[in-house]
Amino acid sequence: MSALNKISPAMQFMNFVNKNYGHQKRFSWTRLNGVRDQALKFAIIHDLEFFKEDFTELADEWNIYKWGGKNGHMLGEHYYYYACGGKDGDVNMSACLSFEFWKKRKPFILKIFDKYDNLVRSQRLAVDVEFVWEGEHVTCTSFNEDGDKITACSYKDNQEYPVKVKNRYSIWHKDLQEYNKTVMDELRKLQPIKSESKNDKANY
Repeated sequence: MSALNKISPAMQFMNFVNKNYGHQKRFSWTRLNGVRDQALKFAIIHDLEFFKEDFTELADEWNIYKWGGKNGHMLGEHYYYYACGGKDGDVNMSACLSFEFWKKRKPFILKIFDKYDNLVRSQRLAVDVEFVWEGEHVTCTSFNEDGDKITACSYKDNQEYPVKVKNRYSIWHKDLQEYNKTVMDELRKLQPIKSESKNDKANY
């Protein structure tokens, strides 16, 4: 096995960019950190394969704490947003699994019925992902530090800025499990349905 085969395509790309960026400019940590951030987003969005330990390596050896966004337990959550498909994007499942392995976090998976395709899709919930909960359009705003609860908010329907929270929901894994079971049970009563399992994968 070649040395490259031991490194994921995503990390091969990160290493290439890290080594070759800004060859005509003076070295700058600020510039390098920005390049690393953009390169990682590119790798995720363009579906480069990640290995399970990649995000852990980025944390331990690449100082993602200095360029990965918010500090603390919300570090890097925008990468997870892109990995989960962002807004109308494609899911990079290998990036999802690598991020979850780093965070030691079980994914929050919501079942959504697509009536046009008669298909049940699985949506991983990430910060800034919008979905319907208890009849309201809500946005996931955060994970708790232990990674076993998300907070989602609905907002008042007006043009004021800053927007004002209408309702705030705390959603645990058991809440999603109960919701998903209810959705599937109700749908099975109505018609035969297909299931898209790509986003159901929970770990390597």
